[in-house]
Amino acid sequence: MATFSRSSRQAPQWVRSKPFYSFATFAVLAFFFVVFVSFTPYPVSVPSSVASISTHSRDFLKQHINIEHIEHALHQEKPVTHDTDTSQKEYEDPLTTHHKVTSPQDAPTLEWDKPSHPRPSSYHEEQKEEESIAQHDDTPHEDSYQSGISPPRPVNAEPLAVHIPGVKAKHAFATFLVGADKAALNGTEDRYFIATRLLIYQVLHAKETRTNDKTTPFIVLVTDRVSEEQRERLRKDGAAVVQVPGVTAPWLKPLVPGWDDVLTKLRLYEFVDFERIAFLDVDTILAKPIGDIFDDPAVREQKTLPHEHQRMRGAIKEPDSYVFAGNAEHTREHHFPPTQDHRDWPNRHYLNAGFFVLKPDPYMLKYYMSVLNTPNSFVSDFPEQNLMNEIHSHGRNMPWLQLNTMYNIHYPTMEDIEAGAKTIHEKYWIGKPGPLRMWMEAKRRQMEGYYEAMDELASTSS
Repeated sequence: MATFSRSSRQAPQWVRSKPFYSFATFAVLAFFFVVFVSFTPYPVSVPSSVASISTHSRDFLKQHINIEHIEHALHQEKPVTHDTDTSQKEYEDPLTTHHKVTSPQDAPTLEWDKPSHPRPSSYHEEQKEEESIAQHDDTPHEDSYQSGISPPRPVNAEPLAVHIPGVKAKHAFATFLVGADKAALNGTEDRYFIATRLLIYQVLHAKETRTNDKTTPFIVLVTDRVSEEQRERLRKDGAAVVQVPGVTAPWLKPLVPGWDDVLTKLRLYEFVDFERIAFLDVDTILAKPIGDIFDDPAVREQKTLPHEHQRMRGAIKEPDSYVFAGNAEHTREHHFPPTQDHRDWPNRHYLNAGFFVLKPDPYMLKYYMSVLNTPNSFVSDFPEQNLMNEIHSHGRNMPWLQLNTMYNIHYPTMEDIEAGAKTIHEKYWIGKPGPLRMWMEAKRRQMEGYYEAMDELASTSS
């Protein structure tokens, strides 16, 4: 039987060398990395945080930054002027006298056609927890646009025509940030503030979602709860920050106490420099650009219907014309795009107040407030949403129009995004771990990497 010495079984000297082992280790790691990436179902690109102005930072800026847009004049909070003429003559309405509710026309239509809003208890509790953070100090900021009026405009102030100097665009995007008290946050991150920053980034800066018209501003309406530090951050991010007086009524009974302020978003009707404004709730995330929303047939101007029996009791005369386009709420188990009643929409005539397009008109806001000042004129558990649905009901004189359903999806899935949904209405911090949660978190990290790199570049240039 043949025998082998120990030396005869040894590998060649070059195989046993240190460089070979280093190369082999690298090759094995590279192989497993390629396999992992190949089988990742939803690959996403998440820029790392930038600790120093490195080559990575500069390359990232070259790929993503829109210097022209960042330096746009509207990025600074500017003084705002007001007109006292609200564009339509005050109308003495015979229906404003006290009356008894004797027919469905006299009462809120939503008592009959509002869909139910089932929510998992965990979601509902989280909503309450988030909104309870909104306990605050009511001291107003001196830099608000209302500081130009003496005394500052109070809650429910008379609607005025508001002008932002330097505006060149016909259209604008907008959102509304209520603000949270630092003590109530108790060291946790302000998620709605982060979501606002993400929305600004996606509309103005992100290559895959930004609007093509560089003159289109992004307006953030804020209350006095939003700190000066946060306002300055939003201005640096590219937004026009405007504090507005609140809109509310003592008889409202919102489902969540923190929803007392949601009607304040109606102050958008005062921004008369624009022909159309598209409003997006802060918990909206873009998958595609939406600049073409202003070309949607639903945003056309409509003549108000003349039917006396469809008018709202207690309200002043409706405006002669209006623009109001929205998106009906979807069910959790929906097709994309939604097409079927009851399967895709619980009620296709009931719009969601988180995504809509309007034409600014201070008189329209005055009309809204006349309805708001009539107790029990609408079901108030979802205050601004039900007020909009009541005024723009298909049984009233100013019915709303449905936008293309590709623009906004509720209860979204990755399948909706892959099929072409342009935006989703979802909080990045809510939902089960999975592809959609990863996708949303990736968008947030991309935003943070972009702004950190932008700040670093600005500091090295100064």
